[in-house]
Amino acid sequence: MKKKYYIIIGLVVALIIAWLFLPRQRLEKSVPAVTESQKVTSPTPSPAPHADDLAKTPLSGPPAEVIKRIEQVRGAMNDANQPISFYGTVIDQDGAPLPGVKVTLGVRRTSELLPGITTDNSDRFTVTTDQTGRFQLINEKGALLSVKSLEKAGYEASRQSMRYYWYYENEDKKFRPDANSPETFRMWKLAGAETLLRKSIGVGIPYDGSTVIFDLQSGREVKSGGDVKVTLLRTPLQIKRGQEKYDWTATIEAVDGGIIASTDEFMYRAPESGYESKITITTSAKDVKWSASKSVSFYLKSRGTYARVTADFTTDYDKPKTGFRITAFINQSGSRNLEYDSLQGVGKP
Repeated sequence: MKKKYYIIIGLVVALIIAWLFLPRQRLEKSVPAVTESQKVTSPTPSPAPHADDLAKTPLSGPPAEVIKRIEQVRGAMNDANQPISFYGTVIDQDGAPLPGVKVTLGVRRTSELLPGITTDNSDRFTVTTDQTGRFQLINEKGALLSVKSLEKAGYEASRQSMRYYWYYENEDKKFRPDANSPETFRMWKLAGAETLLRKSIGVGIPYDGSTVIFDLQSGREVKSGGDVKVTLLRTPLQIKRGQEKYDWTATIEAVDGGIIASTDEFMYRAPESGYESKITITTSAKDVKWSASKSVSFYLKSRGTYARVTADFTTDYDKPKTGFRITAFINQSGSRNLEYDSLQGVGKP
């Protein structure tokens, strides 16, 4: 009886052991464990294409390492080639939409020359604006989109329209397209170039507040008459160039007429009214964006003519006079049209 009892007890224990350990054994067979030594010494499994990759790649080294490098390069290439969508609208100088504008876009993408070797290519795409001035490019891939050109007969594109947009960058710089808020690009409707007189004068001017007079039509500094008076006052007068900041103020005054300061990119049509006697540029040594140099553009109405003018100040010379240049495009006919075309008989400087 006692023997039968021990047999029953043994069968129960065997059943308990089987219930506890058999499922674990099945799991270990389906997902075998990998030891650290196996990770180091076992070759990396290679999909079928890897045999061809090894035969074609110029990379050298143990096959497992070469395959790993190829995979890393392809991963970086795929990361760089992001989905690209872009939405834009083209307007004229008055904000009206421009249909029929030919827009050329470039998309830079990374492609594989040989296994593990990549190069950057630029694909070009041409799209045309619709009746609302809108255009778009969708379902492409790349890292960077650039606007190459805007073309429409009788119009000139803004230089600021030639810009680029990163799609593969950190979160602060990455461009995020929005179909409901397209990027805006400007073009100027040309009236037709006329013969303009172009004059440029580069001289040294005093920085103690003394007045210098310029005759823009003759391209000379003069004692009286002329078109504009220029003064520059620097405080202190004596400086060590490049070693200190200082206050400076410049004034440009019309001798006979008026001035309108302008930040317009296109200065092709002089305003009919709104002219003032002078403009003043003031720079404080405390300004965060302080600079010793400054360029200012303005329309000038003088002696029955209209002109667009740029004055460039370089105020930090430590000699008796400092740098100054003034350039003017003058329409001597009295027209407010200031379109410049070097191929249409522009007067020589």
